[in-house]
Amino acid sequence: MTTEKKKLRPLQALRNVSAIVIASGGLAGYFPVAPGTFGSAVALGLVWYLRNLPAIALIFISLALLVIGAWASGQMCQILKRKDASQVVMDEIVGMLITMIGIPVTPYWMLIGFIVFRLLDIVKPSPAKYFDEKVAGGWGVMMDDVIAGIYGNIILHLMLRAQI
Repeated sequence: MTTEKKKLRPLQALRNVSAIVIASGGLAGYFPVAPGTFGSAVALGLVWYLRNLPAIALIFISLALLVIGAWASGQMCQILKRKDASQVVMDEIVGMLITMIGIPVTPYWMLIGFIVFRLLDIVKPSPAKYFDEKVAGGWGVMMDDVIAGIYGNIILHLMLRAQI
């Protein structure tokens, strides 16, 4: 084996480990029961931690996590040789974060946001279903949850306005 190939192995291993840790939400995706739901719950901790940031900062954080998550999810699905591995929960984390942008971070709204997002993630309203079924790789994994998050955010904002 050439020296060049020996150097690539540790770099590939580091890239694979990084992708797995990121895509699984810090290994939350390895929770033995309902990893997607657990990943969404982990996202609530992130929402709580970021609660004092302005909405524009949350939008940029969501976009950054989307891009990083698309790369990591694609890598992890290749490593596991599965189209949408259940261990990948970065999509739920990003979707949940999007759901809560501009919403008061209180236990009530966090619970409502969690329920609304999970229902939308399961039902996959159009075009989320299209991305889930037709778009391959990390972008397909991420975008159905991004769309569920956008719909969830709209629903929560409408609920908030109706509360007047």
